[in-house]
Amino acid sequence: MAPKINLYYSLVCEDYYSEKSSLGLPGPLPGGAYPIIDIGQSNSDCRIPQVQPPQAVIGLFQIQARASRLALAINLCTGLISAVTTGRYGALSDRRGRRLVILIALCGTMLHDCIVILMTKFWKYLGIEFFLVGAILDGIFGSFTTTMAATNAYVADCSTPERRAISFAYIQSVFFLGIAVGPVLGGIIINYSGSAVTLFYSALAVHLSFALYILFIIPESVTPEHALRATQNHNNRRLSAEGAPFHPRQWRYWSNLLNIFQPLEIFWPRGGRGRQFKLKRRNLLILGIVDGILLLNIGAFAVIILYPIYMFNWGDLEVRRTFRARANGRAGIIYLL
Repeated sequence: MAPKINLYYSLVCEDYYSEKSSLGLPGPLPGGAYPIIDIGQSNSDCRIPQVQPPQAVIGLFQIQARASRLALAINLCTGLISAVTTGRYGALSDRRGRRLVILIALCGTMLHDCIVILMTKFWKYLGIEFFLVGAILDGIFGSFTTTMAATNAYVADCSTPERRAISFAYIQSVFFLGIAVGPVLGGIIINYSGSAVTLFYSALAVHLSFALYILFIIPESVTPEHALRATQNHNNRRLSAEGAPFHPRQWRYWSNLLNIFQPLEIFWPRGGRGRQFKLKRRNLLILGIVDGILLLNIGAFAVIILYPIYMFNWGDLEVRRTFRARANGRAGIIYLL
């Protein structure tokens, strides 16, 4: 996340200075010159100094605002679209298997990676807004949320009820451990290659390797009986009380097709009675709220990175140390619990 935010920031900064230069306005450096921006790096000429006359940093405030709006737009595109598609893909994984859905989500992630790499080379021709194309594609293919949902479903399929909670905890601890180790490996790659863009090629290679691993090595966890039962339930929802399929002229046809909130029914099951059923429904609702709060925290990573850059003039080193400490703490607590 931090290298991607630095890429957004540096490209917005370069775009801003290019715009001012084309208008014949003087640059911020002595003699009216413009700085050379290193794409993907934390450029000091794009960050707001702690001590400087206010009139000299107006442009830097505008760069910060543009970078924040770009990160917000990207997160909104991915988040809103994936909120609609994740539930659909989750139901599809019950019918067609977890591996297929994980591969679909990985295709979106790899397309997003390719667009980011293209933007490092051809952003002047494509425009800064082309980042939104990658965000939209990532959301259409389910994004990170679909990958995690299908992964957790795979773990649930392969574990006993007694070991399921522990298995989920291990998955979460490994996830945060990856966030902790990622900045260290990223720093090594940047020092070795001399370019932050290498990180995006590395990310694409990792995602491709994971897709090949899913495709050729791990077995499917959904049994034929489970898939058949899920398919029958899916088909029954498309039938009327008389057993005939709904016609496109009937409102129930479009209600079943376009109802984006239907997957949320799992958090409020119906038809049961008794105290145990009410407790189960309450626990499902609480779990849904907790998971939503967790995803809100993950979605706020861009703001968490941009805020200290704005307030405290942080660079790459400080951001990496902070995220590594946060992730180490979370992974350690989950592992101990």
